[in-house]
Amino acid sequence: MSSKFDAYEIIGVIAPGSVFIFGVTLLFPDFKSVFFEQGFSVGDLGLFVVLSFVAGHLVQAAGNLVEIVIWKPLGGMPTDWLVHNPRRLLHDTQVQRLRQAVKNDFDCELQDLSSAQLAPIVREMYVVAQARGDTSRIDSFNRTYGLMRGVTGAFGALAIMALVANWPAWRLGAFAALAALIGGYRMVRFGKHYGRELIVTYLRLTKPRHG
Repeated sequence: MSSKFDAYEIIGVIAPGSVFIFGVTLLFPDFKSVFFEQGFSVGDLGLFVVLSFVAGHLVQAAGNLVEIVIWKPLGGMPTDWLVHNPRRLLHDTQVQRLRQAVKNDFDCELQDLSSAQLAPIVREMYVVAQARGDTSRIDSFNRTYGLMRGVTGAFGALAIMALVANWPAWRLGAFAALAALIGGYRMVRFGKHYGRELIVTYLRLTKPRHG
């Protein structure tokens, strides 16, 4: 499977999609016959992976909505905090080094940027790390963040389906709602890890220059 899908697709898309499909078979037992009526063949496995990939993209769309709901009250994504409240991610000395590095590399003041202006700069910071082959930890946090976002979207969708379309399965709906809350908490945690690791790596790879 790894030859057909990259690591992010397996962890961040297929895994949440498989959670959603499995949950649907629990809520609506008639769907079990699609895979489990006469065993589970290699062909069935291939079909399950493809369906999980498609479902994963759909639940990631739900995860994108979850992102808005969760991050907006927190002041935006962690990389957005670099403008108005960078000490939520970095120590004072790191904040000063980051502002100086941004001024040197991008000819602008970090604290004067909007979120829209900051986004391409953050992307370029990642490219700097990628060019040095030093993104393994950043990518690991990003994959786990994507997994948690997808899992939150999957369990959230299952909770709604259980409570609206299949009320007798309200216990499964309650479990799914709780799992969605836990997934959202973990999503926030790994979002912070990703933002911090990206900036710290950029600072380590960028030689300090004094103007």
